[in-house]
Amino acid sequence: MRTSFRTRPYIAAGVSTLLAVLLACSSAEEPTPTELPTATVAPAPTASPSAVASGAASPTSSTATPTPTIAPRPTATASSTPTIDPTATPTATPSPTATPTADPRYGLILTSDAVRAAELFGAPDYIDYSFNTENVAPGARKILYLNTVNPVPLASIQAAAANAPGSVWYVLGEPNAHGVSVSEVLIGLHDTYAAIKTADPTALITSPSILNFSFNCINCGGYLHGATWITNFWFDYIELFGEEPPIDIWAIDVFPIVWPSGGDSSDAFPTVRDDIVVRQIAEFREWVDSRESTRGDPVWVTEFGLHWGFEDWQFGVDGCDGQPTPLGEYLTDEVRDYLKRTYTWLEENSEQLNIERWFTFTSYRDIHRCHGDSGNGLSLLDSGDASGNLSEIGAFYNDWVRGIR
Repeated sequence: MRTSFRTRPYIAAGVSTLLAVLLACSSAEEPTPTELPTATVAPAPTASPSAVASGAASPTSSTATPTPTIAPRPTATASSTPTIDPTATPTATPSPTATPTADPRYGLILTSDAVRAAELFGAPDYIDYSFNTENVAPGARKILYLNTVNPVPLASIQAAAANAPGSVWYVLGEPNAHGVSVSEVLIGLHDTYAAIKTADPTALITSPSILNFSFNCINCGGYLHGATWITNFWFDYIELFGEEPPIDIWAIDVFPIVWPSGGDSSDAFPTVRDDIVVRQIAEFREWVDSRESTRGDPVWVTEFGLHWGFEDWQFGVDGCDGQPTPLGEYLTDEVRDYLKRTYTWLEENSEQLNIERWFTFTSYRDIHRCHGDSGNGLSLLDSGDASGNLSEIGAFYNDWVRGIR
């Protein structure tokens, strides 16, 4: 999940955010680079927030198991020999109802035990920000993620390609949000693409994922628009190498990064602006289709989620090093409704816009404590190990991807 206050290095881009951006939050609207038209963000819906059930402060809260009441043993009574009706038709034992299959368009950002996640979520495609081909969840497909192209890890690419031919390779995440220019990685990307295709001609390669497209954030310090970065990448690659980059899948991460104005969280939290999310995907689709050579290429939403699911935040908590800590209740109903709206739009438009996959961030995160990035949006599980169970949001997600609505 990306946000304006990740602190981990850029090339571990699947989970890092822009700490400097968060701390630069102000009441001013986002600056828009001159090379792009100013994006108009629709105002947040004015409908009243959904009611939060009492006791639902956390999707991971547990309820004490009541002590069972043991009924007294009944006194045995001798019975007469039953009379067998020879004409009676035996009643067939009903077969157990099969669990509906999970929709393969739904992928996961995996930050928990892979085997347990596959068991609970139906072995989805997943990204865990590595290209280690060992211990892949049974029945699942792991997207091989490369977090560096300087230098190109040639031997590792060859080994992974041999172990998992036909894989999808996701190369670099959110360079625009981490201050990494195209010129810094262009040669490395070219050489990495060549190495992957040489090692496995059946492999598929994604573009570097951009964070959002024409929108970046509200009430924060800002970062380079995704539209600027990906356009520079396309034309600079052609200019330097005389050919188009061999991209099979175009990748974008989408998050509604909206922070409080003047300390008032009521206009920002929870960060559930699905209008921003769907607009970024639609605009990216238009950009991909603006050239004959890439028109109709698949689009993947390599990260989707939210950054803040609580009523408020606070600073100055011991041990948090200046990072925000959740304050108030976790707004389960509003988070669930946000996911419903966005998932519904994705399903209804996936065929027309050729959106093949969307990956929800994230399978596990302790969203109740402070983080060095904005991991306080959602967690589908209550633990990251093999004992993890579905959170309240996780139970909703698991039903939704199986068509139980």
